[in-house]
Amino acid sequence: MFIKKDLLDKVGYFDEDYFFYGEDLDLCYCFKEAGYKIIYTPITKIIHYKGASSGIKSHSQHLSKASIDSKVKVIKESTRAMTLFYKKHYIDSYPKIINYTVLTAIWLISKIRLLKIQL
Repeated sequence: MFIKKDLLDKVGYFDEDYFFYGEDLDLCYCFKEAGYKIIYTPITKIIHYKGASSGIKSHSQHLSKASIDSKVKVIKESTRAMTLFYKKHYIDSYPKIINYTVLTAIWLISKIRLLKIQL
């Protein structure tokens, strides 16, 4: 991610309320809301072993030595980040029933993910 410092000074930096997930999405959203473009360059090639550090993705579990406790923390943080992002950017934009539905869905995602790692 490349961002000019003067733009960061203007729009803001990473939100420290996020811990493990969501801070990059949140920052990009803030730049978009400030009228800037987010540009993805498909010519850059990297290998990203999604979930390797957390051990929660089945396709990269063989790369991780994460314990069950750390997997639980990661799942809780990922869904906490979803809740934080929604509340920060969308909670005032929708009726209470929509907010309740979205936040309940995030809660259910957390419970389903936690159940999967315990099986």
